[in-house]
Amino acid sequence: MNKDKGKEEGPRWANPMTYALAKNNAQRMRILPTPAELLLWKYIRAGQIQAHFRRQYIIDDYIADFVALKHKLIIEIDGKYHDNPQQMNQDGLRSRELSKFNVIRFTNEEVLNNIDHVIDVTNTHLAPCTQL
Repeated sequence: MNKDKGKEEGPRWANPMTYALAKNNAQRMRILPTPAELLLWKYIRAGQIQAHFRRQYIIDDYIADFVALKHKLIIEIDGKYHDNPQQMNQDGLRSRELSKFNVIRFTNEEVLNNIDHVIDVTNTHLAPCTQL
């Protein structure tokens, strides 16, 4: 915790050995989001998803597209390259390494063409947390 501001510091979940590089990459990704990330962020900011999310957040050696820390939920939006078998294996490994979090994945097409479904699925994943 940051003693002065009472806020959680960014590196809390990050690997300190790779944080500086990951921080630069995360900042670049926030400045240049994909159309799907931009659309989902618009809905998150409008309160359509019932949790506080951070975008391009560093966890271990990874940068999560969106994370609700309180709910331990990560949303990943996957482009076409995630259809590649090697990348699919990497994605599975990444999800296992992030086992403290529930990871849900959507394709760019799902977000761009069926945002209501993405919102519903995400809120369904949050529902058990909010009922505690």
